[in-house]
Amino acid sequence: MTLEKQYELKTPGAAVAVAWSFDGTHLAAASNFGGDLTVWGPAGNVVSQFKRIGGGPALSGSLEFTHGNSQLVFAPPASAGSDVALTIWNVTDGSIAFSINGPEIGRDYAFNRGQIFLMSPNGRTLFISTIDSSGPPEFPSNVIIYDVDDWAPLAVSKIRGGVDAASFFDNGRLVAVATIDGKIAVLDATSGTVLREFPAYARSKYGFLSLGTIAASPDGQFILVGADQLSINAGFNGDIEAQRWQNSIEPLLLFKANDGMIVSSLKNAAFPIRRSQWSPDGRYVVFIDNDDGLFIWCKPYSESSYTKINVNQLSLSFAIAPDGKHIAVTTANGITVFRII
Repeated sequence: MTLEKQYELKTPGAAVAVAWSFDGTHLAAASNFGGDLTVWGPAGNVVSQFKRIGGGPALSGSLEFTHGNSQLVFAPPASAGSDVALTIWNVTDGSIAFSINGPEIGRDYAFNRGQIFLMSPNGRTLFISTIDSSGPPEFPSNVIIYDVDDWAPLAVSKIRGGVDAASFFDNGRLVAVATIDGKIAVLDATSGTVLREFPAYARSKYGFLSLGTIAASPDGQFILVGADQLSINAGFNGDIEAQRWQNSIEPLLLFKANDGMIVSSLKNAAFPIRRSQWSPDGRYVVFIDNDDGLFIWCKPYSESSYTKINVNQLSLSFAIAPDGKHIAVTTANGITVFRII
């Protein structure tokens, strides 16, 4: 597979999040640290552009279309109440259609505000994890799953260790979660039950590696995780063995979803890995590394089965079109759309 640049779309400030509508006709981008939202139509024409005052989006999932291409799911404005998790914005004029509450009504906003959220492949279910998503066992719920038809909560759950990234798979029946403390958890999307949990990277006396991204294959077979931040334990800075351990870390690991066994890995990328996503048909998985490299990794997921191009701009996130043939990538100037050939 190769990538061919199709066109570029400008945004006010650097783009930080991007989403396709479910029919593939519209694109939306958050830019200027989430202060601006831009929506383009089928011909690349600007449908709407409006401002928002509030904190920026999470790179691992925080902008989605809903109800066709007429509304956007995005972070609420700074003026939102403590109970609000996210806001549904009208595409045409940037007005707020309504807001959705989080899992801990009546508590501080950090227990409710959506940090990471993503829509299921069929557009019927929305997963949200909250900003303050780590803490002791008695800590409140940090995950809520909604039925998008009526925005009723389907499940409320607690992910130990907090949530760094999430990905629907197995036709939307399951959610794979990368936890802040370096584990992979698999949730039932209808009940919120944690079905299984396993560590991604082996623990070391030299330091700790957190997870920055996760992508689960549509067929439910595989889970890909990307390394995020490396923390060296006190007393090992400059240690030769600690440096060897650091140099041995593989930025991406591919696991079997059913038992957590490592299937493959990829060394030729620079972590932190900023974003990853599987194609809708499951033929390939895409990710962006810390050197602004856009990778397409294909079956059989070996060291020789990937394509890489350099975006050559600050590239933080991307989205794959529903047809699996186009990728929209955020840059310092807006969005670049590539065709897969």
